[in-house]
Amino acid sequence: MGLTASSNEDRREDSPPTSGAAPASSSSYKYADRKVPYRSERLEITPEELKTLKERQSASVSVSVPTTTTATATAIASDGAVDSSVMPDWFTESSKPCMLLVDTDLGTDIDDSLALLFLLHLPVDDVKILGITTVYGHTRVRAAVCRAIVKAREARTGQPSGITVVSGEGVPIGTHRDVWHTGTEGMTDGMCLLSQAEVDELMSPTRTETEEMTGAQFIVEQVRKYPGSVTIACIGALTNLAKALEIEPQLPSLVHHVVYMGQGHRLKPSDIAKCVEKPFPIPEENVPLSASGSVFHYFPNHNISGDTLACVKVFASGMKISVVNDTVTNGNWFTGPPCELLLEMGAAVKAKADGGGKAPLEDERAIVGLLLNTWLKFRSSILGRPITGTCPHDPLTISEAVYPGKFVKYSRGHLLVHEWAGYSTFIPNPTGPHLVAESLPNREEFITFISTVMTSYYVPQRVKNVL
Repeated sequence: MGLTASSNEDRREDSPPTSGAAPASSSSYKYADRKVPYRSERLEITPEELKTLKERQSASVSVSVPTTTTATATAIASDGAVDSSVMPDWFTESSKPCMLLVDTDLGTDIDDSLALLFLLHLPVDDVKILGITTVYGHTRVRAAVCRAIVKAREARTGQPSGITVVSGEGVPIGTHRDVWHTGTEGMTDGMCLLSQAEVDELMSPTRTETEEMTGAQFIVEQVRKYPGSVTIACIGALTNLAKALEIEPQLPSLVHHVVYMGQGHRLKPSDIAKCVEKPFPIPEENVPLSASGSVFHYFPNHNISGDTLACVKVFASGMKISVVNDTVTNGNWFTGPPCELLLEMGAAVKAKADGGGKAPLEDERAIVGLLLNTWLKFRSSILGRPITGTCPHDPLTISEAVYPGKFVKYSRGHLLVHEWAGYSTFIPNPTGPHLVAESLPNREEFITFISTVMTSYYVPQRVKNVL
């Protein structure tokens, strides 16, 4: 199919940030006034965080694993050692169809739109989409773009989707960064999904009378309706989830599983200068995440530092979370014929509209193709060279939400998110609530899978063959 699983082209984090109109964060964040350029921050560990990490490190070495479930029993080797690479039952025994909520910052980076396109083409026997919530910055614009993609699918199929889209929290709970917008949100290759008047109205901080529910309230409503059954795929900042936790403190026991696209690359020994404090040695690159007693630090990425305080709260809640990080997403590249097909479909829609006005919502692939062209033009202008593809961070996350462990290998333990800048620290433990991605063994297979699903209509036999 002319695909590639790697590229030297830059990812979204290399784009200069563009400040949006939304405030950076609420006033409760103690680092809100510390203005340090994104990606120049250093790892700082507070005394409280250090105490927690040392306790978890000690527990990792001396852990006693209960043998009440299949997975935890398997985690104990014959010599009594524990294996943090063995996955918990809540991860391996997911029911089908997957009852899925998607929390997204769709409308800026194209990978959210690609993820939604991928999701809309999956078999209904595999996933039931309960709804979509938007997060970060101009969430009402993001929700309108989501609805346009969903409506285009409904127009093509002639069938209602039943997918509810709710705009969520735009203002982060706590971050030192300005909210990042490109200024292209809602734009499709010189055309509009929304009129300028609609964009202006949607960027207003005032919610309309018809918007009776927030994103956080919708999340709580759904997990209460289906207790223990809902998987939440978070492919943006965790603001909505943190707000939902405030509404419903029992959220960790009500949610089946959270799949989060967050966390940067693992620190190497050569990154020691990025650490203000150095209480733990940095493991060599060949040390597996399951190594008992080891402590692994990770750089922040856009999602995790977009609302650092929300991440701190969610990961400290005990919620069951698997993390799809830059270690496994970077190095994948969506390009070639599948990418070109979407661009061609978008161009055909543009021509049909006679070069002006609003894009007709007739085919979800064409709408995403228009959005893809807008994104590639933006990236090319920023980087000063032609960009012909994109890194599919979020399609991998959606894939792992619906098909846990299909492509990604994880280790189990405790992940602590540091309140400053979104660095995180992972300590393996076979009873921990968190799974951190360690490797993606077959990148080519993953790219072929998502490309085939995204560019196909829903043809059950063809999709079944890919699955």
